[in-house]
Amino acid sequence: MTARLNRLTVVATLLVLAAAGAWAQVPLERPAAVVWHAATDAWYVADLGTGTAPGGWIARLDRRDKRALPRWLTGLRAPRALASFGDLLYVADTDEVVVVDALKAAIVARHRIKGARLLAGIAVSAEGQAYVSDVLSNAIYKVNQDGRSSPLIRGSGLEGPAGLFLDGKDLLVASRGMVSDPKTLATKGPGHLDAVDLGTGRLRRIGPSVGGRFESVLRVKDYYVVSDSAEGTVKKVTLSGEVQILRRDLKGCGGLGLDATRNVVAIPETGPHSVLFVTPQ
Repeated sequence: MTARLNRLTVVATLLVLAAAGAWAQVPLERPAAVVWHAATDAWYVADLGTGTAPGGWIARLDRRDKRALPRWLTGLRAPRALASFGDLLYVADTDEVVVVDALKAAIVARHRIKGARLLAGIAVSAEGQAYVSDVLSNAIYKVNQDGRSSPLIRGSGLEGPAGLFLDGKDLLVASRGMVSDPKTLATKGPGHLDAVDLGTGRLRRIGPSVGGRFESVLRVKDYYVVSDSAEGTVKKVTLSGEVQILRRDLKGCGGLGLDATRNVVAIPETGPHSVLFVTPQ
């Protein structure tokens, strides 16, 4: 491995939180995705909850000391992806986009996506246009600020689209593969990395030989960073398609977060109920 990783591990256990004193003594349960929010100088974690009781939630992680504030926001079902826009957070929650005022820790809007089955990724443009992926319907929707939604692309080569990331005029798409079992999200085969031209809606493959059960994708400088849930890896993929493993042996890695200013990538792990921070070199 040629990359040097600076590792800071956040393990949200009762012991750690008790030591924090003023922070709630409730651990993370099933962290699914992370997003950096510059306006509040903090990370936010989408948590699916225990799975035995309905109700997911969002936790807040302090950037400096990484203390966790679980259940910072409740009232969600199964949040799987987060995006940041100004003072707001956008949440992909089952079949709706939930808009959250991060300064007030309050839900300010809910936009139901007609026909959506399981929203798995979200990205928001500088103009406030949201894009959400539906891993079961093989579709990507665009959502205006007033809540009106329409398909951006459906089918046409999509194979279980999950993580999304805006890269200029392209919408990067990390796919899990064509889903064969909606309950377990098992797939018929590996997914791919794609880019959708927002002007034309056309899809093109990134690195045709690069395959995996991808949960998310980021553009960092002149390369991509992707998470593969089946392998338990986070990989660096060059623009030409060359692959380097940045982190392996992860347990249930989900949607990656990026603090582009500090070049820090956040990796949620379902198994140890934690968030891992790395700095690709």
